[in-house]
Amino acid sequence: MTLENINKLLRYSVIPMMGTFFLMTLYVSYRQYMANDEWTIGDWLINYEGGFARRGLYGQFILEASKLTGYTPAFFAMCSHWFFYSIFFFFSTRLLLKEQNLFSTLLLLISPFIFTFQIHATLGGFRKEIIYLAALSYISFTVRSSLQGSDRNSKAFIIVAALYPLMILSHEMLAFFLPYIMALYFIYHGVDKARIIQAKLLVLPSVIAFVFAYLYQGGPEFVSAIKSSLGSQAPIKKGAIDWIGHDTHFGTNQVINAIQNHSYLPRYFWYSSLALIAFIPFRHRVAQVLSYKLPALLIFLSILSSIALSAVAIDWGRFLYLNLLSLFIVCLALEQSPKDLNITLGIEGLLEKPVALIFLGTLAGIAFLVLYGVGWYIPHCCEWSPYQSDLTRKLLTSLGLN
Repeated sequence: MTLENINKLLRYSVIPMMGTFFLMTLYVSYRQYMANDEWTIGDWLINYEGGFARRGLYGQFILEASKLTGYTPAFFAMCSHWFFYSIFFFFSTRLLLKEQNLFSTLLLLISPFIFTFQIHATLGGFRKEIIYLAALSYISFTVRSSLQGSDRNSKAFIIVAALYPLMILSHEMLAFFLPYIMALYFIYHGVDKARIIQAKLLVLPSVIAFVFAYLYQGGPEFVSAIKSSLGSQAPIKKGAIDWIGHDTHFGTNQVINAIQNHSYLPRYFWYSSLALIAFIPFRHRVAQVLSYKLPALLIFLSILSSIALSAVAIDWGRFLYLNLLSLFIVCLALEQSPKDLNITLGIEGLLEKPVALIFLGTLAGIAFLVLYGVGWYIPHCCEWSPYQSDLTRKLLTSLGLN
């Protein structure tokens, strides 16, 4: 088998692989719906029934839709999972199909933190940031599709910029990842005075929305009103809704406790190091994006904002995952560089070896891919289990090994 044939095989594998990840995601979402999970479902049910407060906009839409149709709020939360993940997987798959050489993306595709984070760390996925992921994948595909053309239409950016304040009012954390979208804006349009002014105008409504979300934090009385509005359909256990009753001081204390008693610093340094291994073959694409000065500055701004956010929230795994995935999707918006096109992961040299060595090398490569894909994961927070993610735990149990 030639190197070209292997690359073709990888390309043919993209749709079945992404389709499998997508179907697994829908199934896990259904399981969360059936359990009326206090985090993955409850996060979408925060509303304005107790007055205006952060994160309540989308939940108010869900509540009104539930009253209008008779379907439970949890059902609409699951439908939201399915809708936004559909957009994300659709445009991400189309981006991957535009790649001429998939060798540099292979480790990232099978990793437990790019397209399968929500399967490995179930409670870390299915949150409102999937609205952002849907928007980012759409913008990235738009840029990749038309970057070589002469028309620099801002329509896609205007649509996303118009909706982004609503996204921030649904979860204020999404404001910290807006710089990734604006990085794509400047990669697409270039940097000049007119574009900087237009970018400021596009971002201004989102800034105003974030200020309102910051000023109206919520409180215990909001939690009671929200749960009362949901009645018997409110999640039983304390979760995302109850978090509205806490302030940033409470969050900071949770982080301090996690650092002191749950080894947060060495743990997430370890997860970050393992994740960066997958970016080694992809490094030329990252360097390509970071060669744009203002976009690079915006990306670093988002990363630094996430670090600041980690001082008041313990979901460090979610923040790490979102930055890794965002960087990957932004890189896919650009055409592959010559250096990236020449990456073969050593397969070219292996194919010139004797048959026995090719066989052993293939087995070793497959073993490494399997181990890297399911042998570890990034917990979204709290728990300590170095290898048994939700997915691997189920696999081991099904094989009678757990």
